[in-house]
Amino acid sequence: LTGAWSTTALTLCMASHERLGERSPLRLVASHADLLRCIMRFIELIVPDDAPSLAVAIARAAPGQRILLRRGEHHIDCGAALQPLSALPLAIRGEVGAVVRGTLVLGAGGGSIHGVRFDDAGGDCLRCVGGQWLLARLRLRCSHGCALRLSGGAQVTLERCTLGGESEQEMGTSVVVLSAYGSVQEAGIRKTACYALVLRNKARLRCTACTLSHCSEAALLLAENSRALLSDTLIDGAPAAFVAGSWPGGRALELAGGCRIRRVKRLWVDGDRPRVHVMSGDTALAECFGEDEDEAAAGLRSLHAAQREVRGDGESTTSTSSLEEQGYANIEALMEELDDMALSQAAAGSNAVQSS
Repeated sequence: LTGAWSTTALTLCMASHERLGERSPLRLVASHADLLRCIMRFIELIVPDDAPSLAVAIARAAPGQRILLRRGEHHIDCGAALQPLSALPLAIRGEVGAVVRGTLVLGAGGGSIHGVRFDDAGGDCLRCVGGQWLLARLRLRCSHGCALRLSGGAQVTLERCTLGGESEQEMGTSVVVLSAYGSVQEAGIRKTACYALVLRNKARLRCTACTLSHCSEAALLLAENSRALLSDTLIDGAPAAFVAGSWPGGRALELAGGCRIRRVKRLWVDGDRPRVHVMSGDTALAECFGEDEDEAAAGLRSLHAAQREVRGDGESTTSTSSLEEQGYANIEALMEELDDMALSQAAAGSNAVQSS
């Protein structure tokens, strides 16, 4: 009877037994839910040691309990990729060499993910539909849609992550011959993401020290009322750096200090722009616009001219009204100011019509 049970499991069973563990501290702890939850936050749930899969571990984890992914591949069923696996806060980290295949959907519970490589197998790597999330030191390698898709009211901080398709060094290392997720890929062909990042609805993104690369459409798509702040980030290898999607094409995009843009044919896919878009003066362009330096310089001058028009400060680049000087933290106040201005202009126009 005891052959299939570990000593730890037997000890826990005896301690929780109504008679054998009558005075056991374990029973006293178990009777206090808040204390038990506090303890569980410091006990890692290891996959596959304590749970056979990531989905099972997420279902078993207490709120905020850490999940550790061992080195190797971990698969997410295609059905689980349609909705968040949990509404509770999650904390996931991976050993070196931990790989998740499939699409992981993050919900409103929020949490963090550290040190994991995600390979999509027919869609996106990560989808975040709500909550506050910290994503650090991730490799999101996408061969289809986008590496990271944010929607709803998601608020995400990206730190030291690499998002997009395969690099030259990775080419041919991620091959799915036949997949349950509906993907058939061929060896020897570089896999590219359509987009590294897609932001919709009221999603907010803060991206620091990341790389957005090897995309077939654009590195970043903003739509509706989404906002993004990029700092010390490299955009490399895409037909366009940015695209403004569904109206109004995003509320704000800011490129703060240290951003670099390499090997893109144009900055924007077309003439659409977010309501506010600002590029720091030290943003560097290299091998862009067909590697024509004159054309690249003209494109950069055009962008800075557009910034001045948005800021409303004419030729000045030192206005305290710019988004750059205000800082991203005050972007809500800036949006409210713009809304008030629009309402005032509309009211003035209405009064003028009535007077005539």
